[in-house]
Amino acid sequence: MDLKVGSASATDVERAAVDALLGPAPETEVDGNAEAERILELLLDEKLSVSDAARIAARLTGGSKNALYQRALELSRQPASKSGKPR
Repeated sequence: MDLKVGSASATDVERAAVDALLGPAPETEVDGNAEAERILELLLDEKLSVSDAARIAARLTGGSKNALYQRALELSRQPASKSGKPR
């Protein structure tokens, strides 16, 4: 049971205190998410557009579409995937 402080619960107050000290949690990024990276590479290898690859990867992983789009752009500019097939 959460203690109510005004209209906010104790959990909300605790989160606000953590955010005040550390700042809000960053958006989910591709860095550190090997599965999102692998999905982007596979989709780009299948000749999907950067936009479509980011959209699908975001839906599959729950990651940030914007972060995935930026990473997909970076990957699409690389000469070849890890499989050795040209993009």
